[in-house]
Amino acid sequence: LKRSAFAASDTAHSRAVPSSRDFKTMVVKGLKKKAAAKGKKATLKFTIDCQQPADDNIIEPKDFEKFLTSRIKVEGKTGNLGDKVSISRDKSKINVTAEAPFSKRYLKYL
Repeated sequence: LKRSAFAASDTAHSRAVPSSRDFKTMVVKGLKKKAAAKGKKATLKFTIDCQQPADDNIIEPKDFEKFLTSRIKVEGKTGNLGDKVSISRDKSKINVTAEAPFSKRYLKYL
């Protein structure tokens, strides 16, 4: 009796998992992933809040903005932000806007 119950649950499980044959029939032919429009580049926006360090007189936001401007590398060169990266400051918040190949980790460990 136990053996038949195990066999029944085993077959029920195998029905729930589709075989590789089923995946081939599920793919729609001619459907491709849409690429981003050529005219638009993906822009990334990062906001650095310097409120607490500024209140504690640890760092001045304008000095940190200057630091970021001088240290961020674009195409392997520092101080070469160009049109790809822009840095702006609103009181104690620093906004970094960059084109697609730019990571948060790069800003974090700069």
